[in-house]
Amino acid sequence: MASSSMFSSLLQSLPSSKTFSFRSNSGIGIYNPVLGLLESKITSQLELLTLRDEEGTGYLSAEWLHSAMSMVLFANSSAMASIPDIQHALSDPGSFSKWLDECLDDNIRLLDASVIIQETLSCSAKHLAYVKAALQPSDMLISKAALQKVLYAASESGKILQRRMVDTASKRSKLETCGSVLRRMGEKLFSLEDSYKGNGWGVMYVAHVVTIIISAVLITALSVGSRRASMTTVSISTQSKWSLALAGLQLRIKEQVDVKRSRIQRMPYLEELENVDALVCTLGEMVSEALQANQFPMPSEAEQQIRRAMDDLNHLSNELEQGLSALAQDMHQLYDVLVRSRIMLLDMYPKSSSIPRFYYEQEGKQS
Repeated sequence: MASSSMFSSLLQSLPSSKTFSFRSNSGIGIYNPVLGLLESKITSQLELLTLRDEEGTGYLSAEWLHSAMSMVLFANSSAMASIPDIQHALSDPGSFSKWLDECLDDNIRLLDASVIIQETLSCSAKHLAYVKAALQPSDMLISKAALQKVLYAASESGKILQRRMVDTASKRSKLETCGSVLRRMGEKLFSLEDSYKGNGWGVMYVAHVVTIIISAVLITALSVGSRRASMTTVSISTQSKWSLALAGLQLRIKEQVDVKRSRIQRMPYLEELENVDALVCTLGEMVSEALQANQFPMPSEAEQQIRRAMDDLNHLSNELEQGLSALAQDMHQLYDVLVRSRIMLLDMYPKSSSIPRFYYEQEGKQS
């Protein structure tokens, strides 16, 4: 998809972290050129992502989410590149310790969220495997045995979806818990925004906010139509360059989620997955009717209807497979960047006399 090359070009446009410095003895940093450029790039990307829906690509589609993840990867890679200079942002060891702990705390929660999202994507891929099994070659004779195979695969696909819905309805699912954690993170970051921007950690702040927002949309898209799920939104100061673009995008996404919540009872929000499951249900009904009629060879019209449904399902399944694969790769890359950032942040502990080396060593053993 094109968003991967977009991510690469955006990252190359950032100046090297070694070309600037934002030392401050007072804790109020001078202008940080990387932060300024990052905010401008994020503003442009948010505006483009808002317009994508007008082109027919919904905010809860795998294609749109893949484009949004390019922005997330860009922001986090920028944050990782700024880490070598963060140590010089404050001269006060106590303040340095505080912000280092804040970043590490947010980092581990975002890592947890990425793992949960990856697990959910894997479950959706398993669901898709049964859908693929229901498909028959277009030139194959549609016999009773072939239709029984289609019906079995469609039934197994439905069971996987049903188990996920029962799990969501009966207890607080991992996705729902993850969404709550992201919501609390967003509230905390809003309360600390001015402090973050004043001490040189602003690039990390922007990366974490963007990651929270898009991760929350992913969680909503994969929540299997849970009516209890609520859309996580994050507020930032109106003085920020990207505040209007962010507010506009979040409003449009929330409107789309509300529309789906009022319409969908037993379907996932992810558009490609919703389309596939709707057609699987339709195909299952058509096959059941054909088996009950027990007329083989089948009447030509009935056979053509089933073939058309299979062709449509094959097309939609391929779209879903590509979308899930792209999102899984995105989440893998995000996890990798977050881990590398965490290692770099942890490496700062021994260099600060106010932070015990014991904590650093314990983290190293766990990893």
